[in-house]
Amino acid sequence: MNSMSAQTYIEHVKRLALGIELIDSVRQRQPVSPVRVDVEYGLPHEPKLPKDRFCFARSSRMRPEVLCRHFSGSYALLYHPSLRDHINLRIYSPWLNNLPIRRHYLPRRLRVPLLTLEDIITIEETEQPGYLEGRSRYPVLFPGVGYHLIGGATGLRGRVLRDGSPMRWACIEARLPANDRLVGRTRGNERGEFLLLLDSAAAPASDLDATIDVRVEIAGPSELPVPADEQLPKLDPLWDAPLETLPSADQTDDVATGERLPAGYAFSVSARRVIPFQVGRILSGAAVGDFVF
Repeated sequence: MNSMSAQTYIEHVKRLALGIELIDSVRQRQPVSPVRVDVEYGLPHEPKLPKDRFCFARSSRMRPEVLCRHFSGSYALLYHPSLRDHINLRIYSPWLNNLPIRRHYLPRRLRVPLLTLEDIITIEETEQPGYLEGRSRYPVLFPGVGYHLIGGATGLRGRVLRDGSPMRWACIEARLPANDRLVGRTRGNERGEFLLLLDSAAAPASDLDATIDVRVEIAGPSELPVPADEQLPKLDPLWDAPLETLPSADQTDDVATGERLPAGYAFSVSARRVIPFQVGRILSGAAVGDFVF
């Protein structure tokens, strides 16, 4: 039955199920390079070809596989009957032959609650305030090892080890020892590498040769994930990246922002160290050594 036009017309209504606007954690605006946003239905996840494009033709008869990137930089998921009360998203720089061809941003896997079609129609018909709030999300992306650095940035390129091997998907925070103020947050990749950039307010701007002591803390999974199949790590490089569940739209979202640790993650006392950062310089792992979780 037509809901917006006369019965003499054929009506096809496209309704927005979810809108995604990605936020660069360093610049606090949209990413400087586009990323993929895939719908993940299970493991192993197989990206839809072509792998280096960000807009795909959508068929109303097929379930959505990729969120199309608008020219504005936002991503949209249109309602489809196959959608349920949530959807799993995989956000990542494009991959080729299981290797990342761009490491500008760290990948994330998010489980996002969705409004039902009935809720969407009710909001539209009653013109309720907050028309888009329940369907808009703003995930934060952390810098990868290939991130376009800002000139004069203060930070650290480091690596995390666990049982002698690189620890995958670590969470890293930087705080000032004197007052415990957070001055940096990032994530590690599948090789244990991370790029930690400090907030500009953390360092004295008047003295570019100064050093500032910062406590770096590492969090990781209490128990390492075990693949359901021994071939899974080869088929899906992101199989063990933490799947983070976002709260409902009416709650404060500290998951998309990366403030809340993934489920099962905890900070390690053994991996906590105070590092003397040099203002305006990026320290290397060779200078400070590896972090041992």
